[in-house]
Amino acid sequence: MTTLIESGIALDAIAKATKIAVAKVEADARELDMFVGCDWAGRSALSVTDAARMVSGDARREHDHAKAHRRWRASSEAWEVQRESVRQQAYNDRFDTARRRGIGDPQAAHEAAQVAGAAATEFESTTPPPTFGGVEPSRLSQVKTRVKESVLR
Repeated sequence: MTTLIESGIALDAIAKATKIAVAKVEADARELDMFVGCDWAGRSALSVTDAARMVSGDARREHDHAKAHRRWRASSEAWEVQRESVRQQAYNDRFDTARRRGIGDPQAAHEAAQVAGAAATEFESTTPPPTFGGVEPSRLSQVKTRVKESVLR
């Protein structure tokens, strides 16, 4: 049994307005995570809001934007993991080398932190972070990154 949508807009009316086949309208609605119920006559229907968003194209734009944003977040997180791995490896290598030379922990940690910061900076210059739709990070986020790096050194 399909759920009744009060004041629902039948899919065939949406198909007529958009000049798309009813099956395609229904497939698009399901792809866009819209609930397809039925109207008073038992015809497949969408809510008025979902129908308006589908006809105007807002639903598709929002869906595609959210999908692209999720991909960007995943690639950004992978980039950050890779950057941290490079930094940590440089730190560990330098710290171990300094300790083998007989340098105390504070001095070895200081040297390792400087080398790790340089390795992270080099990684960033050779492998820039992913951008979302070609948009560069804001100036404020760049300043915050630089301040954070200078504090960590």
